[in-house]
Amino acid sequence: MKKKFLETIARGSQVELLTAEDQLPSSFFKAYSSFANGSGGTIYLGIESKEGKPNRLIGVGEPREIRRAIIQLAADHSKVSVNLVSAKDIETAKVDGRAVLIVRVRPAIHSERPVYLDGNLFHSYHRVDDKNAQYSEAEAKRLLAASLIGTPEVDFALAPGRIRIHELDGETLQDYRKLYESWHGSMPLSDEEFFSRVGALRKEGNEYFATNAGLLAFGNANLIRLVFPNYFLNYTLTDGQSSKWNERFVSDDPSWSGSLYSFVKLLNMHLNANLSAPFLLKDGLNVGKSLLFQAVREAVLNAVFNADFSLPGGIKVALSPREVLVRNPGYLMLPLERAMQGGFSNPRNPCLATIFRSIEYGDRAGSGIPTMFSSLHELSYPDPVYREDPDLVATEVRIVLVPGLGDSGLLLRALVSSRDGLSIEELQAATGFGRKKILACLDELWGKGLVVDNGRKTKGRKFLKSWSMA
Repeated sequence: MKKKFLETIARGSQVELLTAEDQLPSSFFKAYSSFANGSGGTIYLGIESKEGKPNRLIGVGEPREIRRAIIQLAADHSKVSVNLVSAKDIETAKVDGRAVLIVRVRPAIHSERPVYLDGNLFHSYHRVDDKNAQYSEAEAKRLLAASLIGTPEVDFALAPGRIRIHELDGETLQDYRKLYESWHGSMPLSDEEFFSRVGALRKEGNEYFATNAGLLAFGNANLIRLVFPNYFLNYTLTDGQSSKWNERFVSDDPSWSGSLYSFVKLLNMHLNANLSAPFLLKDGLNVGKSLLFQAVREAVLNAVFNADFSLPGGIKVALSPREVLVRNPGYLMLPLERAMQGGFSNPRNPCLATIFRSIEYGDRAGSGIPTMFSSLHELSYPDPVYREDPDLVATEVRIVLVPGLGDSGLLLRALVSSRDGLSIEELQAATGFGRKKILACLDELWGKGLVVDNGRKTKGRKFLKSWSMA
């Protein structure tokens, strides 16, 4: 690793610099916990940061001993709740005869969070700019609850109160059945038998009752909130220039049922009418709009299939001329890298997924996220950017409706969008690009309205963040 890189790298949301001449510093595992509970990060041991000056490369006195201590302590559950570091994640860089240890910490998956220290749930941390901040007791409990609830058993379970089919929204049920039979043919079944086939009802004794999935898909919003008080659906269309919305519908509007099925159907109509896609000729047909619609709908359905409706926030879909934002409470059940490979499905709400996939809403199991990426690639659009928000315990995906950024621009846009803010120095450290190249790429992103200055200053460095809609 180049000396200049180590001398100029700066602390940030995913970078920590620590001195460790004789022993592993006590702050090492605070950074470990912060990175694990966020988007991951890298800890450099043997570097002293100097404000306004190049970093001082002190080196690590006993690199083998400190490396061994990291591996042993990471595997000790009395020290840290989850082991996220193996030998291959620790690199030794030699500079001017000094050893700098580089430790890469992967982000913890949904079921591992929060990652805490010393056997104490409340000794868990998250990163705020370049500092480790301890979660409050309430925040730590919320993260733990998010990792334990919202499992498939909740999705398939009977809704509390033994809700019968006549208490669900009849118009929504009939609309769904009509669409289902248009795909699969007429079925000589009663409504109770039909909806138990798709998982919306379950039979107990001689009676049928709604499952949680059936309630969410076909209930009215008032009934749903009796079981899921935080339930909320929100769609907005803006011009991207002001905070005023041109179109909006929400689940507590009494003019429609407020169910998930009705929400997705309404979105289909509004997205079809308002998405503007480039012309793309394929086999003599313009497939541009269908590809973009397919990508956005997969993002919406992925939010529905993975939302944890016990958490606050609800599902939000916001459309502007530049971007589509889709946010849901809860995290993906799989790391994004694994989900992108396809072929394996692990949605939080598998029964809801079955209900929608039965009417051809959503790709086959395990292919939704890869389909989203491939559709955008065909249009020469940037990759969608996924981000987990540890404060809201939510997942959001942004689809930029601007083609032609180039590989370097795509990389910088993805880095800046996925974090709360990055300085030019941090972008240099993350990419290895020179300052001139980064400034040129940022100018392009700035011109397209995808990056703005958020007005914050830290140690004289300028921070940037993704362009976001009002």
